[in-house]
Amino acid sequence: QNETNPPLGVGWSSETQLPFAPRSRLDRISTTILVRSLPRSFRIPSFAVRGARTALTMQAEKIVVEPVKKARDPSPTSGHKSGSQPTKKARAVSTSDPPPTGLRGFRGVLIHSKALGELEILRDGLLVYDTTTGVITNVTDLTALSADQISDLISVRPDGSNASQVPDEVEALGQRFLMPGLIDGHAHAPQYAFTGTGMDLPLLEWLETYTFPCEAKFSDLEHARHVYSKAVHRHIKNGTTTCAWFASLHLEATKLLVDIVREKGQRAHIGKVSMDRNSPSYYIEETVQGIADVESLIDYVKETGPDMNSNTCIPCSTKGAVALSPPPPPTASSNVPASTAAATIDVDDLVTATIIPRFVPSCTSAMMHALGRLSSLHNLPVHSHLSESPGEIEWVKQLHPDCASYGDVYYQHGLMHERTYMAHCVHCSKGERSLMRDTGCGVVHCPSSNFMLKSGVCDVRRLLVEGVKVGLGTDIAGGCSSSMFDSIRQCVIASRTASFGQYPDDEEVVEAAVDASATIAVAAGAVGDIIPSDGAAEEGGNVGGANVGGDPTEPLNYAEAFHLATMGGASVLGLDDKIGNFFPGKSLDALIIDPHADDSNFDLFGLETVDEIFEKFLFLGDDRNVCQVFVQGRNVYSQDTRSRSRSNSSASELEYAVPPKRSSSGALLKGTPVVGMDE
Repeated sequence: QNETNPPLGVGWSSETQLPFAPRSRLDRISTTILVRSLPRSFRIPSFAVRGARTALTMQAEKIVVEPVKKARDPSPTSGHKSGSQPTKKARAVSTSDPPPTGLRGFRGVLIHSKALGELEILRDGLLVYDTTTGVITNVTDLTALSADQISDLISVRPDGSNASQVPDEVEALGQRFLMPGLIDGHAHAPQYAFTGTGMDLPLLEWLETYTFPCEAKFSDLEHARHVYSKAVHRHIKNGTTTCAWFASLHLEATKLLVDIVREKGQRAHIGKVSMDRNSPSYYIEETVQGIADVESLIDYVKETGPDMNSNTCIPCSTKGAVALSPPPPPTASSNVPASTAAATIDVDDLVTATIIPRFVPSCTSAMMHALGRLSSLHNLPVHSHLSESPGEIEWVKQLHPDCASYGDVYYQHGLMHERTYMAHCVHCSKGERSLMRDTGCGVVHCPSSNFMLKSGVCDVRRLLVEGVKVGLGTDIAGGCSSSMFDSIRQCVIASRTASFGQYPDDEEVVEAAVDASATIAVAAGAVGDIIPSDGAAEEGGNVGGANVGGDPTEPLNYAEAFHLATMGGASVLGLDDKIGNFFPGKSLDALIIDPHADDSNFDLFGLETVDEIFEKFLFLGDDRNVCQVFVQGRNVYSQDTRSRSRSNSSASELEYAVPPKRSSSGALLKGTPVVGMDE
């Protein structure tokens, strides 16, 4: 680009002429020219392979306009202005540079789930966030606003009265769109080393043959660093901004995972696996030492986190302070009241320590009681497995004949409450489902793993109808992919499978169907329009409605699966007040997606609506479409998706982002933003 006068009209479009009035909080104004096309500089490891790390970076240049002191016409407009243009001096700024302190915005297509069955697509939206805190300050649908109203949101008035609300920089998304980051509710970090292999055995044999030998190797910190670095990077590259990680039982390797997650900028729940029985001699821990190691990890996460001012932080200063003797047992009931303990999880900025009993067969009662007390004392989440396979369930019955169910074992040991989330839950009885609903325990649905290990098919629709929180997980290496996009697809497939009549004679399903009508009627009134499964959503409206219609076996659609991967996961992890969608006050955990990426796994033909492009991306897209990943407002991953010319793109492909505004007579309104379109 010409450093003094970047050309307009050839690959560029200037959307707004801003009045360069003095601002009280900034020495100068930096405004990004909205661009249509910008210049850019631009295996799974085995135990024995140490591949060289490859840094994938994108230098997506922007033009930052620095005002001259020459006087300007103070009247703002939001369209192209005729007449002479002020002299501009431009410089290129890389998106890898830290953003300036203040407000920053994205303008273009914004897609998020407001509630189950309510997918919102803003075709010309403005999202503004605070670059200091990473918190979203406001989201505005610009399609309903006049040119003057839009200008008032993105440009400073001559008197500077709105300077504190106007973003310092607005980036045009153009042909791309912004969506919330994906939330993986269940993943085994050590198992990334053999992901995609060992799919020939059912769960219990699979653990003994593949999993335990793999995880035992993580006493070697160099090996742990190599695998963990790649595992976290791969998840971020696939758009996972938050992950609930199982580590191994090794304390030092788990601390290393905490460090790596923080270095790479991911939000995470991380726990050391606890297992003191029914495990190989080479991969088992002594009960007292295992509890002490969990306490040490809790201390490590809190002491090394950026926020040490929490009034609720309770250091484990005295090791062994948690008694191993069982507390008085809770009163068994099928209708357990939710815990009165605070539901807020003590967290630092991004990482939360998590209590992880591997599963009931691998933990003694003494271990489980102690872990339950640690969860209560430190207000920490509990993450484990529940009712994954028939063989596992039978084993638990033999180990704990005094408990009513597999889930009741966790409850009796203080491990099932509103901060608990359980992976799989494929074969949960009605009593277990009621227990999870009443305690506030969430379910992490892992469809890929359930298929690969032949565990079964989880009926997610039934869980949702019965009021149980549900999110999604990859469950690597039981699942064969690190991508939550794959989990979304597998979720839809699993739901279709469950709807084929898996429970034709199940009286529980019949009872649920009777109660479902009232439940869904209330939900419909709460979330807005519900689109029938065979109905077409209007252009610009909500899509993907709750298609239960009183029938709990009705399969999930793509929009509902997307909800589970974002807001559903946030709710399960106790983070729904912080992440999951684009509501103001939440953190900006987001992805910029390019459906037109050069190496995209799917093609567009210029005829698709925004809704169809999004659906196509969810079913066919992958990491090649992920341009940038933001966590807490910070850009933690970037790649160039346009390394080659797109000169053969049809004009209609560029039009989906923002339909032009027209008057009642059909004339194009003056000042209409034409983001990502030809002039």
